[in-house]
Amino acid sequence: MAFILGGALVWQSSAAIAAPKLQIVPADRLSVSGIKNEKPTRSLVLRTDSKIDNLKVIPTDLSSKDGKEVFAAQWVKPAIPELMELKPGAPVTIPIAFNLEKLQTSGDFSGVLLIQYEGGEMMIPLQVQVKDDWPLAGLCLGLGVGVALLLAWYQSEGMERDEIFAADGAGGVADEGRWGSA
Repeated sequence: MAFILGGALVWQSSAAIAAPKLQIVPADRLSVSGIKNEKPTRSLVLRTDSKIDNLKVIPTDLSSKDGKEVFAAQWVKPAIPELMELKPGAPVTIPIAFNLEKLQTSGDFSGVLLIQYEGGEMMIPLQVQVKDDWPLAGLCLGLGVGVALLLAWYQSEGMERDEIFAADGAGGVADEGRWGSA
């Protein structure tokens, strides 16, 4: 009985040693920054020390910091076949497209990219930053500059004229003494 139990332990430890090691670049985090209505793409580079079958890259829903907004997993598209095989030592680049067109609001979203394969799985933190397009900001900036120029003109020219009209009592031309007689 001890021989069978010892053999099972050796077999189990050799199976754990034989599990393939997967290296991913970038390993710490995949970051994306873009403007609404864009479709940015980022790449993952995978390398392994032994053959890996049935590789899957599965995006999860990303949530905003306050948890009120969601960047849906279906808007993250890894461009690999559903089931993929990696050969030892050969790096494979996997492009991942992000569809920012579907998103209604801007903000920061975070989640994970799950990489599953026979023998294990890994999670890559995923961060997406979405900004508003520039026309709205440009319009607000232009309106602000226009109002500032109008106020500057009024303070230098218009206010003096208004003070003269107010001093005349009737709004200007009625007092012929100040303006002269015609």
